[in-house]
Amino acid sequence: MLNPGTYLQDRYEILGRIGSGGMSVVYKAKCHTLDRLVAIKVLKEEFASDENFVSKFKMEAQAAARLSHPNIVNVYDVVDEGDLHYIVMELIEGITLKNYIEKKGFLENKEAIGIAIQVAQGIAAAHEQHIIHRDIKPQNMIISKDGTVKVADFGIARAVSSQTMNATAVGSVHYISPEQARGGYCDERSDIYSFGITLYEMVTGRVPFEGDNTVAVALAHLEEAVTPPSQLNPMVSRGLEEIILKCTQKKPDRRYPSIGDVITDLRHVMVDPDYDIYGSGLETDEENDPSMIEEIQEMLDEFQAQFDSIRVKTLLSGEYDGENAIIKLNAGAGGTEACDWCSMLYRMYTRWAERKGFSIEVLDYLDGDEAGIKSVTFQVNGENAYGLLKSEKGVHRLVRISPFNAAGKRQTSFVSCDVMPDIEKDLDVEVNDEDIRIDTYRSSGAGGQHINKTSSAIRITHFPTGIVVQCQNERSQHMNKDKAMQMLKAKLYLLKQQEAEAKLSGIRGEVTDIGWGNQIRSYVMQPYTMVKDHRTNEETGNVDAVMDGAIDIFINAYLKWIALAKRPAEQQ
Repeated sequence: MLNPGTYLQDRYEILGRIGSGGMSVVYKAKCHTLDRLVAIKVLKEEFASDENFVSKFKMEAQAAARLSHPNIVNVYDVVDEGDLHYIVMELIEGITLKNYIEKKGFLENKEAIGIAIQVAQGIAAAHEQHIIHRDIKPQNMIISKDGTVKVADFGIARAVSSQTMNATAVGSVHYISPEQARGGYCDERSDIYSFGITLYEMVTGRVPFEGDNTVAVALAHLEEAVTPPSQLNPMVSRGLEEIILKCTQKKPDRRYPSIGDVITDLRHVMVDPDYDIYGSGLETDEENDPSMIEEIQEMLDEFQAQFDSIRVKTLLSGEYDGENAIIKLNAGAGGTEACDWCSMLYRMYTRWAERKGFSIEVLDYLDGDEAGIKSVTFQVNGENAYGLLKSEKGVHRLVRISPFNAAGKRQTSFVSCDVMPDIEKDLDVEVNDEDIRIDTYRSSGAGGQHINKTSSAIRITHFPTGIVVQCQNERSQHMNKDKAMQMLKAKLYLLKQQEAEAKLSGIRGEVTDIGWGNQIRSYVMQPYTMVKDHRTNEETGNVDAVMDGAIDIFINAYLKWIALAKRPAEQQ
């Protein structure tokens, strides 16, 4: 057991334990030489004392280290240090395919195919180097936060001898090929069989063979026929079922001859779910028919949209990402033009919320002196609202020919956007009476006769931090005060967390001067049209669509940016 703070080779600092398998313990570490996070797999003591096993383990791990592919967890180094034998690998922040299947129950056809193609591409790269995995299973596949699927432990499984198989077979025996079960010769087709079992589990949520012990399961692989997956999930397409059943044939010579052939058929089935892998599907001339290009592109675009949605969900892992979001827009430099810009942004976010099926609740509203909105605070209610909208905090810049400028000149205006989660739990935050001032004022804006005629709106100023919160949404002063106090406590709690833990520093962005040099995104309407996010460099020329709420491209780009470029947001 390695404790946090332990150094290996004077370069790898152990940060914590990730997990444990049949033959090893995996730790998260930092390589101070290359300034990057890594995963270190350390052999357990019972294997480390077996010289023959260690020798074979090192040889296979060194072979795996030669592999470099986007769908393979890369091996950086193989090290002996005293009694420690370990492998330094690429650290993947994400979820195993096994856990993902358990979470969803089963995967739809296109999602399963998209993941399967990535897995198969990694297997193909290894097979080209004459490396057979021998332990293909969902536990060895990781879906990273950017949606990439990577296969782990290439070449290492071969080191597991007959004496060690008993220790590791508990999870592996459900995916083992018949020839492996009988202790026979293994080749690329053994990996194809295990790949087929994995694909079976993806679309049905279960493995085809169960038993009271590993021997019973191994015998089932040898003797029992695989139940067609469509009997467990009628939604499994004909083409996908044929691929699975061909991969899982008992005799190796009846399976696909190579994983590349599997990839080809998977791509066909992605386009045509009823594609016949045995010859009655698309002919060569049909494949080259230009009239099919549009149909194929539509199917691929649909799959990409679905996959992007799944990928985004994997990125929403922050402590408060699942909460509702509270947004405050403040008009800055630009006068009336800035107030108009504030109203345009408010409309943009309400349109976006409508697209998501979210609801909007206005908490505070202040009209501009001549037009637009001087400031507005509103709550967006919906699953993962804060996790999605946290990308929007910062200063938003508009460049256009102002309708309020008689000379028709271009004008630049700014609006700040502050985003925080709506934390409803009872927060351990003490607010002293002497530290705050509570002001009441008459509610403004739309909202009915009652709130326009009574001084029910509440403004709370917190002197030590300068935080100001306001609420006028509720119909009583008491309710407005409770909501405002909740907002204040949430902000103070986040501030306290930021100071105590660096990993929470990204919960509330720094909103500095609302003017030049501080913008996170620019919206240009003249002389050309462009919306560009200055953090991610994501941009689009369709300004009208963005102002109608089509901001998902910027949200998705930001989530990938904080997961990859900042590695990850909770560690900032």
